[in-house]
Amino acid sequence: MFIALVVVMSIMVCGCTDHQGMPAPTSTPASTSSTTAGLPTTVTTVQQTTAPPAETSTVVTAVTTDAVTTPSTPSQTPSGTSRADMSSLFYPSGWMGDTNDIEYAANSADSAHSGPDAIKIHYSAEKTSGMGWAGIYWLYPDNNWGTFDDGRDLSEYTHLTFWVKGAVGGEKVEFKVGGVDGTYRDSLFPFLTTGVLTLSTEWEEHSIALTGADLSRVMGGFCWVSAAAQNPSGCTIYLDDIYYE
Repeated sequence: MFIALVVVMSIMVCGCTDHQGMPAPTSTPASTSSTTAGLPTTVTTVQQTTAPPAETSTVVTAVTTDAVTTPSTPSQTPSGTSRADMSSLFYPSGWMGDTNDIEYAANSADSAHSGPDAIKIHYSAEKTSGMGWAGIYWLYPDNNWGTFDDGRDLSEYTHLTFWVKGAVGGEKVEFKVGGVDGTYRDSLFPFLTTGVLTLSTEWEEHSIALTGADLSRVMGGFCWVSAAAQNPSGCTIYLDDIYYE
């Protein structure tokens, strides 16, 4: 009887132990539930990763559109043309000498060789800065006095031609190309020049030969200079049709 009682008690103890062991299987659904609950986080992460490329695409499109619709001025003439307008390649930003003695009009209707207007330059010769001369360089990039290692490649051209006249006749002026020297030097150095010209009231064509010059990186595409000693009362000139050919 004692043995039977021990057996019965053992069975009861084993039954309790098996019931208490159930939490282990129960933990598996809890883990599965946690994994399931984590899915929205994973989905959100995918959505956030997808968003930046869409924003990047928008930015690129905007930049491309701006580049096409609003080109910089002057704009570079495509390579391979037999003639290029100087004013479309260089900026008249290099004012020199007695700069306050200069009056500049890019589109004067007073006189023109072709088309409705021409460049008009008035030099007062007042020596406002005590220099006794004044001039303008047409530069690229804008205001590049050798500060930037950049310029226009004019290698395909052999001449710079232009038309010029004086308002009253007798004006003495000089025109140049190249010659800019700073931290970086113009590939066309020293400059080429017409020498001092005496103008008449009629339009006259002049030319500077470029053959044999290094035109791979021209910073100073064109230059006008006048001096008070040669124009004591000042001078007014007109320029038109300035081309590389």
